[in-house]
Amino acid sequence: MTTATPVVVVTGASRGLGRAVALRCGGARWRVAVHYRVRRDAADSVVAAIAEAGGEAIACQADVARASSLADVVERVMSRWGRIDAWINNAGVIDDQLAVATPDAAWDRVIATNLSSAWYALRAVAPVMIEQREGVILNVASLAALQGRQGQSAYAASKAGLIALTRTAARELAPHGIRVNAVCPPVLETESAASRAPALRAQQLLPAPIEPHQAADTVFAVLGLPWISGHTFMLDSRIPAGNL
Repeated sequence: MTTATPVVVVTGASRGLGRAVALRCGGARWRVAVHYRVRRDAADSVVAAIAEAGGEAIACQADVARASSLADVVERVMSRWGRIDAWINNAGVIDDQLAVATPDAAWDRVIATNLSSAWYALRAVAPVMIEQREGVILNVASLAALQGRQGQSAYAASKAGLIALTRTAARELAPHGIRVNAVCPPVLETESAASRAPALRAQQLLPAPIEPHQAADTVFAVLGLPWISGHTFMLDSRIPAGNL
């Protein structure tokens, strides 16, 4: 990583795991672009918390399901800080429905937000990192991609695609000094996972739920691994069902 102050973009950073990761990066004195889609007040509170701790951050609005919107984020961050050292694709949605009952619009929304957005981001930020000859892209996947879960066909498919994209992009970008990895975080009682969290947490090996800041510490550690690329890190504490 560069000796200059690192710059990181965190999508979906106004709440949940994204917020915790943005705060962790800011606490390490990284410059943080806090992405949000509609919750400007929540994103501003993250920016303020980072500034209060002595860091530097900006809020960036974008619809991650639109390629041009993510290109605008890259342009704004480059205009502000002149480089992008890390990009974390964290933004995502869940729409729990049985596969045969999932409307086309629901499927398209989940795939666009969870998978296509990572592809759009990669296309937008890779040229910057290629010119720098360094950078890291971290995709937030899910153990659902490997297990499959009843009622989560769109979600599991989107996250499985994200892992495949991670591996392919890692091969393509390695010659340019760019690492691409994925993480499967633990179950967190965030807003998006609220309905499933109690049942999933019951399968965990730990007696107490994992807090977002604890998961963020681990994500930050993975972000800084110096030479590993194309790997999916299982941060989940549950024993997977079936053969992986």
